[in-house]
Amino acid sequence: MESLRERYGYLPRGLVIVNETVGEDAMLRLAAKLGGLRVRCARAWGADNEIAQLFGQEIAEAIRHALFAAGIDRWDVPMMGHSLTRARRARIFALRQEGKTANEIALLLGITQRTVFYRPDEPEADPRQIDLESLLKPTG
Repeated sequence: MESLRERYGYLPRGLVIVNETVGEDAMLRLAAKLGGLRVRCARAWGADNEIAQLFGQEIAEAIRHALFAAGIDRWDVPMMGHSLTRARRARIFALRQEGKTANEIALLLGITQRTVFYRPDEPEADPRQIDLESLLKPTG
């Protein structure tokens, strides 16, 4: 099984705690929706708190308690732009393998249909570039 570090690269401690508390999907949703915000964990969160609005009061309180118990009283939620893009691409690929249509995937993931079809072009190798493997192979 692939670890979180293999999937997303370095994860800040707060996100690891959120993942352990409420799971990977919730961690990704939190970073996608609230990335860049500063959250205070020392006092109980009311219904107007961004995390409570995103997950509901019970889950938000579990997240707050876990962060505060780990010694985090103020937390800057990371944006994770590149990691979220990689995770979204993996989800799109998996859903395509399940036979879902582009419209279904767009609705499920809350993205545009164009995003489902977007595939960044692989850069072609420059023909002037020396192939390192062939250069390192012993000859004769």
